[in-house]
Amino acid sequence: MSGGPYTEDISPFTEENNIELTFNNAGVYSVCLDLVDNGCATWAGNLCRTVTITNAEVELFDTISVCEDMISDFDVTILNDQDPNGNGIFGWTDSDFEFTFGENLSITSDSIFCAFEQHLFITQIDNPEISLNPNADSLCIGDTLKFGLVTNGDYDNVTLTINSITQTDSLGILFPEVGEQHIIATISNACGISTDEATIQVLDTISSPEVLCDTSNVGSIILSWPEVDDVQGYWLSINGGSSVVLTDSFYVIEDLGSGEVVNVEFNVLDSKKCVGSSSMFTCVAQTIVGVQEFETNDIRIIPNPAFGHITIDGEIALTNASFLIYSIDGELQLSGDLDATNKINVLNLSPGLYVIALHESEGEIKRIGQFVKMK
Repeated sequence: MSGGPYTEDISPFTEENNIELTFNNAGVYSVCLDLVDNGCATWAGNLCRTVTITNAEVELFDTISVCEDMISDFDVTILNDQDPNGNGIFGWTDSDFEFTFGENLSITSDSIFCAFEQHLFITQIDNPEISLNPNADSLCIGDTLKFGLVTNGDYDNVTLTINSITQTDSLGILFPEVGEQHIIATISNACGISTDEATIQVLDTISSPEVLCDTSNVGSIILSWPEVDDVQGYWLSINGGSSVVLTDSFYVIEDLGSGEVVNVEFNVLDSKKCVGSSSMFTCVAQTIVGVQEFETNDIRIIPNPAFGHITIDGEIALTNASFLIYSIDGELQLSGDLDATNKINVLNLSPGLYVIALHESEGEIKRIGQFVKMK
């Protein structure tokens, strides 16, 4: 036996009728029978055969990506048209192989029973997941809603729809309409589709109502405004001072000097903060003389301001008393006799400031007071 790469005994001897030779290196070898000695006779010659030893190459298949929940059903037939090492054997030969994510190794043999390795690396494709996290569940019209999108798995893009209309900007959405907005976020890949939903309330901006500045009362100003639905109250600041939060639709500024200028800042108050700019205006107190011939004796009128009825302080003792109610410009608006309850119906008076004069049986004016009639 000859051949340079052969590393074993090149002149092996056997007492059997066969011999096993191991070739550790690929190559072309000449194996020759040189001597036969059976104890009775000896034969010498040169009977040779040529042996070719091949080296079976490792077979590395292309990396394949599989959905995370489909590895147990991996279709190995997709390898049937591949023969990476070119040995003429296509595909994966182990029909009972159980594939896992990562590297898969199988040892097989070729047509001349040479063992070789097959390798396949399988990567995992995560099923897509998306979570739509808006930064608010309500906002004002014209505001931009931001999203904290949380995604898992490979995907091409995010599709957002608002009330069934596709939105191209996935970072923020500008809402031009008031009302309930239904948002759906969608992503997809080869393994499936994931969606998440959110409902956003878009609120309208509440504008400050127009404020009436009544300066007809001497030494005071009455601010009044129409009530606004669905607000917490009204915000008011006089001459840049501390703000006042009101629930009524009027406010009386008292102890003003003649011609004193009052700067007012006014707005509605709403928990959602969907309010417009504050209104700012100026009122000037005036001195009105029409009823100064009466000497005020500071009677107490309850309630003040009033809506439907006023009551003269019950501690005042009156005998056969009557009353006269004047507008601030001195015109008589209402008169009558006081009963034992001292209560007067003022429901039909227009909103404004009024003077009330109380008379007793002799006709002499005894007491004078003022009150505000609200709507």
